[in-house]
Parts: sequence; C-alpha cells; structure tokens
Amino acid sequence: MTVGKNSQSLRQDNLCLLLRNILSAETALSRASLAKQVGLARPTVSRLIDELVDLGIVSELEPVRNAVGRPAAPLVPRPGAYCSIGIEVNLNYLAVVVLDLAGAELFKVCESYACRAGSPKQVIGRAFSLLRDFNVPAGMQIVSIWLAVPGLVTPDRKSVITSPNLGWENVTPSAFEWDNLTGLTATISPTNLILANEADASAYTYIYSAPGKLNADATFLYLSAEVGIGAAIVRRGKIFGGQHGWAGEIGHMCVDSAGPVCRCGSNGCLEQYAGLEAMVRRAGLERDASIDQLLTAAGEGETKAEQALCECARALGIAVANVLNLLDLDLVILGGHLAALHERISDVFLDELRHRVLSSRWASISVSPSKYGRFTAARGAALAGLEAFIRNPETWSA
Repeated sequence: MTVGKNSQSLRQDNLCLLLRNILSAETALSRASLAKQVGLARPTVSRLIDELVDLGIVSELEPVRNAVGRPAAPLVPRPGAYCSIGIEVNLNYLAVVVLDLAGAELFKVCESYACRAGSPKQVIGRAFSLLRDFNVPAGMQIVSIWLAVPGLVTPDRKSVITSPNLGWENVTPSAFEWDNLTGLTATISPTNLILANEADASAYTYIYSAPGKLNADATFLYLSAEVGIGAAIVRRGKIFGGQHGWAGEIGHMCVDSAGPVCRCGSNGCLEQYAGLEAMVRRAGLERDASIDQLLTAAGEGETKAEQALCECARALGIAVANVLNLLDLDLVILGGHLAALHERISDVFLDELRHRVLSSRWASISVSPSKYGRFTAARGAALAGLEAFIRNPETWSA
C-alpha cells in the first residue's frame, strides 16, 4: 500500500522544486514562466513564491517588459541572505570558502599549516580562526559549516573514524571545549560541524556548478592527491559511497604485491607510488619538497625525479584502470598535486589506461586536471551545505 504525502510534505517539496528552478535558471524566471516550467498551477506558485520572498530567500525584481505580453518580474536568489561555509583540513594547508545562495564567493582564504604537527583540536581551531576575517553581513544566516578531511567519517557525519596521514582516530569535534575561539559569531562554531571525506567534497564542485544547479548527468572518477590518494565515484550526479560511505580509498589499492610497506599496514599501495611524500623520496629530494621542486628536478633531467614521475603514472594507470573496468567510467579528474602533474604524466598514464581498460577500444577515456586548486574541497563542502539547505525547506526560517 502506498501512502500519499500530506499537505505539509507536498508544500515543502514544491518549495524546494521552485527554489531549485530559480537557482538553476540561465535567465531569471517570472512567476508565470516558473509555473509553466514546473507544471504547477499559477495561484499555487504565486502563493509559494510569496513564502520564499517573505523568508528572504528569493527577491522579485522590478518588472521587465518583454517583446510579447505584459511586463514580468524576474525572480532571483536574494544575495547576502544565506550562506554556507566550507573548510578543508589537508596535511599541509587549511582552506576556507564561503558561498551564498546566489553562488557569490563571500570569503576565501588558504593558509599553509602543518596539520600533522598539531592535535585535532588545535588544527580545527586554527581553521576556524581564519574566519575571524570574514565579516558576516548584517542579517545573513549561516546555514551550515562543512569540514572536509582526508579520511573516513561516520555515517552521521559527526566524527572522523580515521585519517591515517593526519594521525587522527575517533575525532568528534563537537565533544571538545571551544571557549578559546574568541572573535567569532555564535553561529560560527566547531560544535555545528558536518564532516565529509575530502575527495567526496571535491567532487561536489563538479556535481554542482553553482548552488542548486545540479549536473544530473555528471559521471566521473575524481582523484584527490597529497600525501595520500583518495577518490570519489560519481554516477549521474550522485556520489557512490558504498555500504558505510567509505568507498573511494583508491590510495590503498594494491598495485604491486611486493611493493613498499604503507602506513596503513599493507604494502604495495598506490599511495606509495603516487603520494607526494613517496614521490619526493623516490626522487631523492627532501621530505618536505614541493611538487614544483619535483617537477623542476625532472625538468632538469635528474634521473631519479624522472623515474619517480614515471612510476607514479604507471601505478596510477594500473589502479585507475581497475576502477574503470569495474565501474564503466570514461572521465577521470585529477585533483591535488596530480593536477599539477597532469601535463607531465598524462602520456604514460593514458597509455596504461588504453592498454588495461577493455572498453577503451570503443569508448575514449578523458583525463583532465581540477581547475579549483587548493580550494576544490572547501568549495565543494560549501556547495554541499547549500544543497542540504535547499533540500530541506523545514530548516528555512525568516
């Protein structure tokens, strides 16, 4: 027996439908054109639009005269009314992005920071301290704060189960005392954090080109790389998280059963060939050498550096080919330091994929670098927060 929705549930669904159409419209819609687009009665749409305007979510601009018919008032997301904060904790830096419902970037900052050297509380506290420079506009509501970390998080998004490269185990930010975070508004607090895997957060940047603007056909493998290697599997606009939400740990896929021991306890993991620390070690550089220093060494013809990049490309090709064979994907997006390596490793990487992916004879494989740099995961986290807000009208308040 199918139980129909009650009037309140139907109202919320329709509010969400209208808001999503307003946010994703290439050209601003009027009440009449919106009603026609979504297939609802004009009186119903008009009543719901009144609610969105009263809530401060949507603004109705001055009527514009069209070539045909009466002047129509465009509906647009109200700028500066609601925003979401996205934060990334990586091994060597912290990044913060604040987006509003209109997609405007209200604040953005990235700071080099040795996150492995501090406790989880110190690191998260430092990330929040960066928000002291964000002047929250009067009347603006912060709808969510998402924190992206390179590790596994609990299904309720409240705790980090493990982040081997950060050295975090069973970290619950809301359990800490945060009295020392002065200079922040009450709504900017680690007690309200929603956690996400860093690779998944990065993928949201390509699933949503702007708040509410879903690319429903988005299907790709996103690779995120620093010391570790993570992945997000996206099919038709949705991230495949697996049974527990932990899918995508490609960095611990074995590419050589006789390979070096990994910090996870296994050996021959992809991370030991394509992780930044592993590559600079193989290149004979200092442990804290940057990806630019590695590229410079290879460009100057240093044999070990060239070999490290070649081994990275081949190992990456083996691991990614296994994923593509299993899941039938044809687009790979390279994030983190792999984006910087794209031009240098793409030939060897693509050769491996074409050699190992069965379907490559009939469907071409595309590889492209991420275009958002160190802000990818933080931006994706902010977009994820806005999407959660859009989907839940019951959380909207005047």
